[in-house]
Amino acid sequence: MKLSMRFVLWTMVLMLIFYILAEVANYYSGLKKYEASLLETDKDDLALLLRLKKEHLRLLAIMLANDKDVLDAYLHDDPTIIQNSLKSFWELATTQKMLYEIHFFKPPAQNFFNFTHADIEPYRTNSVRRDIVWVTSTFQPSDHLMVCRNYAGVRSTYPIFSESGVLLGGLSLGAKLEWIPEFLGEMLHAPVFLTYRLDTLRYLSPEAYRHYVRLGKSWKDWLVGAKTEGIEDDIVKEVDFSKPLQRVFYQGKEYFLTLQPLVGFRGEEIGRVGVLHTLESYYQNFFSSISLHALIVFVSLSLFALFMYSMTRHLKRRIESVYQLSEAFRNRRFEVVEQVKLDQGNDEISRIKNDLIELGRTLKRYYTQLQDMVERRTQELKMVRSELESQMLIDPELKIPNRIALEQDLKSVQGAKLALIDIYRFKSINDTYGVDVGNHILMELVRRLKEMIDACGEGLKLYRSGSDEFVLLDVSQKSDEFFVICVKSIVADIEAQSFTFDDLGVDLSVEMHAGISLSDQFLLEEADIAVNEAEKRHEDVYVYDKKPQQREEQRRNIEMLKAVRMAIQADHITPYYQPIVDRDGKIVKFEALVRMIDRHGKIVPPGAFLEVVKNSKFYHALTRIVIQKSFETFESLPYTISVNLSIVDLLNRETMEMIAEAVKAFPDPERIVFELLESESMEGYEETHRFVEMVRSLGANIAIDDFGTGYSNFSYLASLQPDCIKIDGSLIKELPTNEKSYQIVKSIVEFSKALDVNTVAEFVSDQAIFESARELGIDQFQGFYFGKPEASPHIERDL
Repeated sequence: MKLSMRFVLWTMVLMLIFYILAEVANYYSGLKKYEASLLETDKDDLALLLRLKKEHLRLLAIMLANDKDVLDAYLHDDPTIIQNSLKSFWELATTQKMLYEIHFFKPPAQNFFNFTHADIEPYRTNSVRRDIVWVTSTFQPSDHLMVCRNYAGVRSTYPIFSESGVLLGGLSLGAKLEWIPEFLGEMLHAPVFLTYRLDTLRYLSPEAYRHYVRLGKSWKDWLVGAKTEGIEDDIVKEVDFSKPLQRVFYQGKEYFLTLQPLVGFRGEEIGRVGVLHTLESYYQNFFSSISLHALIVFVSLSLFALFMYSMTRHLKRRIESVYQLSEAFRNRRFEVVEQVKLDQGNDEISRIKNDLIELGRTLKRYYTQLQDMVERRTQELKMVRSELESQMLIDPELKIPNRIALEQDLKSVQGAKLALIDIYRFKSINDTYGVDVGNHILMELVRRLKEMIDACGEGLKLYRSGSDEFVLLDVSQKSDEFFVICVKSIVADIEAQSFTFDDLGVDLSVEMHAGISLSDQFLLEEADIAVNEAEKRHEDVYVYDKKPQQREEQRRNIEMLKAVRMAIQADHITPYYQPIVDRDGKIVKFEALVRMIDRHGKIVPPGAFLEVVKNSKFYHALTRIVIQKSFETFESLPYTISVNLSIVDLLNRETMEMIAEAVKAFPDPERIVFELLESESMEGYEETHRFVEMVRSLGANIAIDDFGTGYSNFSYLASLQPDCIKIDGSLIKELPTNEKSYQIVKSIVEFSKALDVNTVAEFVSDQAIFESARELGIDQFQGFYFGKPEASPHIERDL
């Protein structure tokens, strides 16, 4: 056996040596020819690619030069016709990176309209655009590479004639050169990079030059402009730009590098395109050329294999027995080892087979033990899983069912009654006495609640639904009156008792409110409304009112509360922005207005949900979302953002803390304005003054909204000293037609100027209202005449 294998190995080695010697000479001779072909192929492919790009630009130029709207724009000397007609085409072309420039000009070389720089006034371009002078002087198109003031690229310049053949001007389409590596790389299936010659980029403007310098690393007189995936900027350090063909070692590999020049319109060299060719492509060609020799080797090996066939048949039967044994072990059929006898031979196959049998016997013992361990472990895991599922449904602090358990139970019961019990202002207890005292009160409260619930009879279950909220669920068949009496008794007894902790030195009582729902639908939602009503009425217990005339409205309110909750969870609450302009019609600020996106994707205005939500816990979430998203949008924009707040917001400590942190994080707090309703700010005088002092200490501004209605109080306004007054829209919209409204607004403006307070006119819907308001000296204006609220601020749309 060993002798046979040694003979086979030596025979194969000798055949391989002769084969390799014959092919080495072929390898080196072919390599030289391959290097020479790379340079020529890359040159032709780059030329083809540039020619296709020029033809593409030429076709687009011909299409635009013959466009009716373009001809009308030249005939009427009105570039806005071009701007409006080709705006969508320009946006599509730039989005897909087809174009960087569409430039229309008039003879001999005067700018007419440039999409890249639409705000530039007409100017003469003959000093920097020789291609334009060429077109207007020769009436012939031009396709070329060029470095202008704004970019380096491929450009097609084409004349524009009227229908009568008169030269009206011309247009220039341009695309940057950074697309070359990607497209050429796809053609050649090779890494490609583009470099610019730094001294050629002197034609660029300073701003454009800085942009190009940031594209990549520079080395000596060369700058990396673009590259395909896998090439880093440091490639420029490995290149000898004096050689069009060279070998480079890059990232641990050897490449053939070809360099092809890019020559511009003036005859200057703009840059070079480098292509890295691996030796793999040559290897493929090389191996295809040696097929004949491989055939000879194959025939020789086949004859040798025929010779070995007789020996192999004998070995095969023995090897198959070993294979079948290993397959049995792989399929965990270890009982096979009891049916197989040890081989009496002493060669390699016999030893392998015998070792495999011994291994199988050992594996059989281990596998039996492992099965027993897995079965025991599975039972343990089932017990742990059951315990974890139970813990998920229990509040870890109070050891009573939590909100998850409540929601599960509500799905499985019918005809239940529910009471939501809220500890009034429990947060102030934590803030005053500390969290430890609050936790002791909660644990003692749960103990007392359990005792009172047991006294009410079976069928009542206690849950913790929030930090300071508990739910009492009644699944018994007792009457509604009994459940209401039981809840009232529990609340009254708890409020009558004090919580005394001698070791903590605390003796205090708590105030509780309960909301009861007796329906079989919307139990939690109705109880939440009821507990808010109890707090509003200063009653211990309030039963959800189901009068027929109120049922439909309450049902709609509950549905709206559910929709708002789902929108908050799905991040479908978003601010819309309405522009506010100065006396010249220039946008200076935006007001953020809340909107909701329903489950059908439709925009819901605030009037449909804001009042319903105002008395729920979701209202504060809406305020925080609007502030967070508005500040994120405007932190990088040069405009002021104005946000509405209500007295409900000012009374919520968490909202106030969030506002303070958001203002501190904003890069320029002077661009923040908080709008307060005049009526609410007078009702919550102390809260309003505290908020104003906090906001001003952080650098933000205050505005009084809807000034001029009902509560208007000039002395209060003078004490508050806002930065801005927004005059109520009901007065503004009647300025041109109502003398009384005109005089009221006039007095407000005069008083504001005396206090050095800016004024804003709301509800400006047409030119007449705008002129009347401006005549009175109002500083800023807001309304549909300037723009409706939209999802993103349109900063370019000035009047």
